Amino acid sequence: MKKPIALGWTLAFAIACASQAQAQNEPSPAATPVSQSQPAENATSAQTLKAEELQQLVAPIALYPDPLLAEVLMASTYPLEVVEADRWLQAHKDLKGAKLKAEAAKRNWDDSIKSLTATRSVIEMMSGKLDWTQKLGDAVLAQQSDVMDAIQALRARAQAENKLETTKQQRVTVRTEANDRRVIAIEPAQPDVVYVPYYEPTVYGAWPYADYPPYWFPGAYGWPYGLASAAIGWGTGWGIWNNWGGGCDWNNHNIHVDRNHNRNWTHNADHRRGVRYNNSDVAKRFDKAGDRRAANADKMKDFRNNKADRGRNADNKRADNRRADNKRDGKRADRNQGARNKAGSSQRRDAKNKGGRQQVAKSRGSSQRHASNTARNRGTTPASNASSLNFSPESACCPVPMANTASPRIRCNRSASMSTDLIRDRGTDSFLR
Repeated sequence: MKKPIALGWTLAFAIACASQAQAQNEPSPAATPVSQSQPAENATSAQTLKAEELQQLVAPIALYPDPLLAEVLMASTYPLEVVEADRWLQAHKDLKGAKLKAEAAKRNWDDSIKSLTATRSVIEMMSGKLDWTQKLGDAVLAQQSDVMDAIQALRARAQAENKLETTKQQRVTVRTEANDRRVIAIEPAQPDVVYVPYYEPTVYGAWPYADYPPYWFPGAYGWPYGLASAAIGWGTGWGIWNNWGGGCDWNNHNIHVDRNHNRNWTHNADHRRGVRYNNSDVAKRFDKAGDRRAANADKMKDFRNNKADRGRNADNKRADNRRADNKRDGKRADRNQGARNKAGSSQRRDAKNKGGRQQVAKSRGSSQRHASNTARNRGTTPASNASSLNFSPESACCPVPMANTASPRIRCNRSASMSTDLIRDRGTDSFLR
């Protein structure tokens, strides 16, 4: 299973390389190419070719026999399988006839690719000129009727130049279809052999579109030697099997899958192998992979938008968390500041109370020292020693020694008066009472 996938990527790379290489050697394409710098929408926008551009494109194959021409038109819409078939044929050059048909039938290719393995030179030409092949396929998908009309126009020119006629390799017939439409058909002269014609653009006479010179691939892909100018040459006839080749319904502009049953061909997008369609209308009809890519692109866009929204939501959440943290920190700082203010107020209050108590104690000590100094100045015993004196209960004016003392009774005199004054000054009246 891995081998076909790897081969598909290899073939896709081959298409890109071949397109770039052929740009320098082939005529300028009719449609303006889409540069890589242009938006992707322009690459898939509707593109149609004018009649002269289509004649430029189909000039190398317009004179092919109808069965071979039909196979080329169908196969051109599967460029990757064309490249794969060419490489397979190069690796199996010994296969011919029925054996070639049997082995080709096993390949996972469109039936048109399998049929063209019988004409190796045609497959080699389509693979070698891959840019032209892909443009032809895009034109067939977008403008099938116009492509078939361009082929008939070139056949009429070649016949007018007496270059298209019946030979031993082909049979040319002219018939009138509906609406008096003149049609030129080309069939193999033998049912089991097909000859690939080789010719120069001069078979069409003077080319009328100078801006769109015809594609021309001389000197390769089975081109016969000694071909006279302005003549059709023939290479080796390719043996084909019964019912080989498609057909062309020129009147109704249909391509037949086989020439005997007239089954109309429908493009199979599965064999496109992921090659993009350059026309928006064609892409809408066939590009299932493109639809998946568009759906995946929408999903990726939604994913990116959701991711951006999630990122913004996360940023907002982090900002909210930071604001909440700052708010908590602010409240905590306020509480701490309040506690500090309260502690400072309490300390100041305690200091004030302590200072008051110290002032009171200091005042008391000052009062005591004042009283002591007053007592010394008067020459009496301080009030603190008054408690050591014995006073007579009969008299409050004079201290009298106790009866057991040997001292005589002292009469009231000036000393008694001084003692009374001292007691009054000391505030001991209550004690004497």
